[in-house]
Amino acid sequence: MQDVPSLPDCKLTPQPARLGQRLFFLLMLSGSASQAQTAPTAPGGPATRWAVGLQAAAYPRIAFVNAYAGQSQAAYVRPWPVMPTLSYRLEARGALEAGLLLRLSPTHTTSEVNSTGTYLTTSHASTWMVPFVVRAQLAPQRAERWQLDAVLGVMPLSTKYTEENTFVDVRTGQASSYGDSRQAYSDLPLLAGIGGAYALTPHLSLTADARFAWSILGTIVGRALSQRDDFVAPIWPALSAGLSYQFGKPLP
Repeated sequence: MQDVPSLPDCKLTPQPARLGQRLFFLLMLSGSASQAQTAPTAPGGPATRWAVGLQAAAYPRIAFVNAYAGQSQAAYVRPWPVMPTLSYRLEARGALEAGLLLRLSPTHTTSEVNSTGTYLTTSHASTWMVPFVVRAQLAPQRAERWQLDAVLGVMPLSTKYTEENTFVDVRTGQASSYGDSRQAYSDLPLLAGIGGAYALTPHLSLTADARFAWSILGTIVGRALSQRDDFVAPIWPALSAGLSYQFGKPLP
């Protein structure tokens, strides 16, 4: 009986080189899909309703009030150099913001002694400013991490200066008040400028503002006070920089 030749063995698996190439290709596709699914959100993150901030502020002298009497040159009340802010976003490109600048100068006392007694002069000054501004985003969309805003608003301010004079009689030791004085100044300057932000995370940003403040009252009375030592120009620059934290539900 004649032997029937056997069929050649069927090789159902590819060659090792081709198998490696296919596995590498599949791994690349799997890695790309996984990276696309787990990619982080945009650095700027979605816009949220609320934000709180803290800025180091440089606002120059703002009132016609001397801080201390008897000094060789006028000393002006200056604001506290740290400004907390709170903002509420109306829409993706607009927000309302309020800040607070406060300064309570330390009590300053001078004395003068003569044969009749001691003359004491105690002075104290304080000021507060509340900038209310509207922020309008200049770019149509947040450009990666950067944002640029136009800033317009008003800044109510009030400054008070109090001076108390006391005489202590050297013979009786009794103290009596004389010649006390109080000065106050209030204004409502207009604010205009630009503001910038750089997103460190979807919620935390570096912020900076450059503004000009214009006092209408200072413009009106400027001519009458132009020769006084405590006169302040009606227009002055203001700078601030700090951090902002965004929170709340994202805007629709």
